[in-house]
Amino acid sequence: MYHDTALFEKAKSLDINGYVLKDFALEELKDCLEYLRYKRQWFTSRLSKILTPTGNETDYEKFKSLSAAEKKIVSLIAKRKSSKEIAEQLFITEKTIENHRSNVIKKLRISGSKNGLLFWAINNEHLITSKPV
Repeated sequence: MYHDTALFEKAKSLDINGYVLKDFALEELKDCLEYLRYKRQWFTSRLSKILTPTGNETDYEKFKSLSAAEKKIVSLIAKRKSSKEIAEQLFITEKTIENHRSNVIKKLRISGSKNGLLFWAINNEHLITSKPV
């Protein structure tokens, strides 16, 4: 599912049994299904961190929470690649890149201008290039 509080609240109102974020579905789906065999509800542990951010996370912790695809896109943004160039390099559409950028901006809680993500990526290049991520 999505990282959207309104959608999550709507899903809860429909008495859902589980909620897996699509960015982590492959990692968590097995755990979710196993848990649901014996318990009534399962929600990803990442959900509370994403939907109710404390504001106390470091830039590194926020970056770590990104999916592998999002991290790759941020690393290319830090290299000053445009959405078009990134799309061509990764063999995906520009629209997909723009969706990833939007999700990253939300996860990193970047406010302001269209170039906010670029500035964040440049200022935090040390986090992006460090291992392990």
